[in-house]
Amino acid sequence: MLKVKDNTITLTIGDTAYLNVNISADGVIYAPSATDTITLSVKQNKSDREYALQKRVIVGEMITIAPQDTIGLKAGKYFYDVQLDTAAGEVFTIIEPTGFYLEEGITD
Repeated sequence: MLKVKDNTITLTIGDTAYLNVNISADGVIYAPSATDTITLSVKQNKSDREYALQKRVIVGEMITIAPQDTIGLKAGKYFYDVQLDTAAGEVFTIIEPTGFYLEEGITD
């Protein structure tokens, strides 16, 4: 099960998830380059050095979380953010640190 509400993500451990990140801002014109990337980073605690999960895609591609990405993780609250890296070397956090919840399932 995947739920996204107010940018908070809830996912059952071992499930597949497809996430689409839309980049828009009032009054800002953004024309993506073919090499601009979006990175989804998940940590158990914001201050952790290691990522529980990290996915990088070209802007416009869907972020895919595969079953094996979460199988070894414990159920509970994590935090994630999404960063845009442009071809010009600019870096923008486009989703600030937000809750990412992993839940246990019943079926293996």
